[in-house]
Amino acid sequence: MTDKDRLADLRSALIQYDEGQVMGVIPLMLDEYEKRWHPYIDQRDAFYRLFQKMENSNANYPFGYMTNYYFRDFERPTTVFYDGWSEFDEQNYHLLTDQEMVDLERRFKAEDITVEVQKSIQEIRDYVDGVVAKNAPIRRLKGMKELHSELIAVRDEPWWYQKNLISEMHPKQAVTREEAHSGMGLKMPFHRELYVKLHPAYTTFTILKTNLNRLKTVLDSISSDLAYSELKEDTTEELAVGQVEIPQDTAELPDFLFDKMQFHPRVITASKSLFESGHYAQAIFEAFKAVENFVQDRSGLTIFGTNLMESVFNEENPIIKVPEAGHYYKEVQKGFKHLFVGASQGIRNPKAHKEVIQKDPYITLQYLGFFSFLLKRIDYWETGVS
Repeated sequence: MTDKDRLADLRSALIQYDEGQVMGVIPLMLDEYEKRWHPYIDQRDAFYRLFQKMENSNANYPFGYMTNYYFRDFERPTTVFYDGWSEFDEQNYHLLTDQEMVDLERRFKAEDITVEVQKSIQEIRDYVDGVVAKNAPIRRLKGMKELHSELIAVRDEPWWYQKNLISEMHPKQAVTREEAHSGMGLKMPFHRELYVKLHPAYTTFTILKTNLNRLKTVLDSISSDLAYSELKEDTTEELAVGQVEIPQDTAELPDFLFDKMQFHPRVITASKSLFESGHYAQAIFEAFKAVENFVQDRSGLTIFGTNLMESVFNEENPIIKVPEAGHYYKEVQKGFKHLFVGASQGIRNPKAHKEVIQKDPYITLQYLGFFSFLLKRIDYWETGVS
């Protein structure tokens, strides 16, 4: 990609900001999600009130914080706090039936809310991934690296409530109704199980809303900090280059240079991720495979390696022809044939047999530049456009 292309991308992004195509999306998203979440959030306070009543009621029964006993109406106890088995009136308590537990889960839409939370998280994270990708060019602009890092932080930080409620809610020693008198231990009571399902969902809705607003704040900052006056249509390519900040950290310099080398798109697709992750030998090998595949596509041949290059660029009967260059046409054709054959024999084959360990990013860039040159020559011979 040329500096001119990069500048065009930045202008396009600015137009989106300026016309509200980016900044107008998040408020609309929030409105839509609040409508979707309203049926669940509307019941949130009612659930917390009921949970507290059931929690308080259980506390009045021996080992009650570990069982499903509650005061009959969950609210008004008819006996004083337990002070001995002989004085305990079990008639004032009620053990939740399986059907009552099902009815309470339905009332608070426990299954529906779980599905909605998972769906919302996935949708919003997909959107944020897209925002980060579209704003990737700003990391190369002076003064914008911190804002790009903030976008990455918004994307990578948790978008859901992660606290382990189960370990906190479960009693150290739980007791069944039959085993309560003997002090044997058992499962978490129903109202706490329901809390473990619903509380993280209610909290996650708040987190999602907070992070969307945080994303909007970062995008607002990007919008206000971009140099509109210097990125209008009359901006020169030289000025655009001047706005790109060269990394001071030598470890970041190879990746920066990769972006600045203006490689052929096929080289970028084949090798960029490998290069950035330090897999230099594989990046070279995959880039040459891109050359080989390109030659196969253009020639219609399915052979590969030196046989492919010698057949396609043969000076006597070439399939891909170098534009005629007067008296020296065959010599030029033969010269390029040797370049393609040499790339296959001298670079591709050793890499394919893992005989070369490449650790130098700068030599790797030179290899990639050579392959890019070969690809661009074919483009030029076919289209006449360099």
